[in-house]
Amino acid sequence: MRSREDILQKKWQRLLQHRRFFHLIPFIDFVLVSGSMALGTAREESDFDVIVGARTGRIFTVRFFCVVVFELAGVRRARADHRGNVKDKVCFNHFVAPGGYVLASPRNEYSEVMYRNLVPLYGDKQKISKFVKANVWVRRSRKVDYARHLIGRLNLVSRVLMIALGGRAGDAIERTLKRYQIHRIAKYKRRLGDSLHIICTDDVIQFHPMHKHISTGSVSD
Repeated sequence: MRSREDILQKKWQRLLQHRRFFHLIPFIDFVLVSGSMALGTAREESDFDVIVGARTGRIFTVRFFCVVVFELAGVRRARADHRGNVKDKVCFNHFVAPGGYVLASPRNEYSEVMYRNLVPLYGDKQKISKFVKANVWVRRSRKVDYARHLIGRLNLVSRVLMIALGGRAGDAIERTLKRYQIHRIAKYKRRLGDSLHIICTDDVIQFHPMHKHISTGSVSD
């Protein structure tokens, strides 16, 4: 039987391979790893939870491109995936713009431990630092570990997209994507009822099961 350390090391190698796809996403500021990977409790079948930082006014655009790019790459966890089909897929369950850096209430033991152990994966170090410092409610802070971090270097595709979507046309597309995504999210929420905590604004898009908790050093994922 493989040890937990061996499992975790192999899964980090896989996640670091996925990281190259973020080069294609316009208006992305940073990516932080959360969930069982950040806590070091990942199992063979675990997925990869991430928090994605987006530019102000482009959070729905960033989410759209994350979904499209990672879906085409075959490494996105979709809501239709069941627990047997999530291994090594990226779960985009939390997007933040600068106005939504501070985690909204209610907060609990799970959220505090999670935010204390977030691992930078990609993006602007200064903006990652702003995000960490904004969450002053985390009582025991620690030095952020950038050992697995890669500074964001947008490629030609994302640079062209940022130019094309940076003005009024981009504002209009953001509004269209917002209406579409809010409609889809509302349908999803009605289907799941109170089992899922959802926030969907211009500053935060967040999906988390209500049963998330810390128990004896492990985390549900």
